[in-house]
Amino acid sequence: MQILKPVLDRCSANLQRFSFRLGYNSTIHAQDEEAQEEKEEEVERKGTGDPLVGLKEMDLAFNTPSFLSNLHFLKRCIQVEELRVHIIDIVLAESLKTFSRLKKLHINNFDNVSAGFISSALPHLPKLDTFHVGSEDFQHPVTDRQLADLLSASRLGWRSIRLPSLNSLAAEVLILKHCPTLEELVVEQSLDMSSAQMRHILSSGPRLHTFVTLLEGGLAGSKVPHFVAKDFIDLDSASNSLKPWKCESSLRVFHAKILSIPRSDVTTDRHGFPREDVLQETYPGQTQELQSQVYQRLARFTHLEKLGLGHDDRDLGFVHGGYIDDVDGNYVFGDSYYQYDCLEMTLKSGLGILEGLKKLNELNVMRMTTRIGVDEVKWMRRNWPNLQTIIGLDIRGNEMEAAQWLKEECPQVKSTPYVVGR
Repeated sequence: MQILKPVLDRCSANLQRFSFRLGYNSTIHAQDEEAQEEKEEEVERKGTGDPLVGLKEMDLAFNTPSFLSNLHFLKRCIQVEELRVHIIDIVLAESLKTFSRLKKLHINNFDNVSAGFISSALPHLPKLDTFHVGSEDFQHPVTDRQLADLLSASRLGWRSIRLPSLNSLAAEVLILKHCPTLEELVVEQSLDMSSAQMRHILSSGPRLHTFVTLLEGGLAGSKVPHFVAKDFIDLDSASNSLKPWKCESSLRVFHAKILSIPRSDVTTDRHGFPREDVLQETYPGQTQELQSQVYQRLARFTHLEKLGLGHDDRDLGFVHGGYIDDVDGNYVFGDSYYQYDCLEMTLKSGLGILEGLKKLNELNVMRMTTRIGVDEVKWMRRNWPNLQTIIGLDIRGNEMEAAQWLKEECPQVKSTPYVVGR
């Protein structure tokens, strides 16, 4: 760490961005203890230097907390607006309280200690409205109550929240306090955030442009929250019409599962075996009605650019689903969380209701029992002029034909197929 001090002591007050990244394999040549103490005393005598009034962005992506405790120059960083850190220790936590202009805080490794430090600093951070977490420390996990207290302590109201997980207490804080200011919510998984809570957040945000509750490229399985179709539809029983939502003109990105649609046409699972616990219609025509109403809700997001109803969070090992022999004897990934009671995404089921989504450039139906055929992709090309990517078309049946048509007739539209392996 001593190699940094001469640099930090000489930082110009006009410095605008500071980034220091140190890996585990980096070499630090420390002075002996006596020399180090003398250097510390010299710094104390001379003070910490002039404020770095030009420094707006600081990146302290250290791998160990001990480096932070030596950063005397933190007292000079009175104008920082964006801060990226790996962890937060007690010294940095105290320094945070002096960052009165801080707007954005990114932390790579979030644990229960960091949560407490941030909560105590928030009363001193009147402009902080962005909180992004890279990953959680599973050895020292943040409880739902700790996260709820942290989110509740915001003075300005959260504008952008990105979290590995969001559970019911913390979700309730967003509902009660932050929907008017919230513009972006990205959540990878949840143990108990309800469909009704998701609806509340989505329907109450006049500024909300990004709503994501699906993990991509990781492992969440049953922890992925989802909408129950009836909650997502949000029907006014008196008028038998959809209730207006405040995000209808602002939403640009929507990634979430919408389930609980009876699909009597899906009698076997992905691997050819009879399905268990098939959701049945409670009255004739319910499937068609629910799908039509879900499409109507989606159609109200008139500025939507990315629509993700499916995703790929598979761990192609043996944790969720494992590998099994399918009905033909092929050794395949079990995929316990493949979607069956979902939208068909066919013209017959009501896809045409989405013709007004003229800004849509990406559709994700990965690991969903959709029935997209050539007619559907032709319709998409005609009605969604900005479409660039379709993710998740099957490698068999109608969807294989649809993918082939795109490849031959519309090569500019990228198609990423569903496959057993990645």
